[in-house]
Amino acid sequence: MLEWKEEYSLGLQEIDNQHIKLIELINRLYDAFIKRQQSDEVIKVIVELSEYIDVHFSTEEVYFKRFNYAETTEHIKEHHFFIEKVKEFQTQVKENKGRYVFNIINFLQDWLVNHITVTDKKYIECFKKNGVF
Repeated sequence: MLEWKEEYSLGLQEIDNQHIKLIELINRLYDAFIKRQQSDEVIKVIVELSEYIDVHFSTEEVYFKRFNYAETTEHIKEHHFFIEKVKEFQTQVKENKGRYVFNIINFLQDWLVNHITVTDKKYIECFKKNGVF
């Protein structure tokens, strides 16, 4: 299980709340895996994750555009990579009945924590200069 830690906070409530929601979705996926729920439940959570990352990434990207964030292109590349991975996971779960769910959960946790603590932290200064905080 992934727990929200203060070190993940960016100080922007809207984005922090979205990160918390992403952690909750990953934890729901973990719960479904531990309870050996049917692959339908796992697929449902992955689909919900896929839909929610669109919301979250769109939120960040609106700020990037508004503030002319210098690292927008590289950051969006990471978003696209994650979106494609989640799509791959949907296919894997559908085809393999959840055989790879544990590996998927590990990837999601590692990627999200790294993305928040490294990549997202880079835009804080830009956002502060533009009065977001």
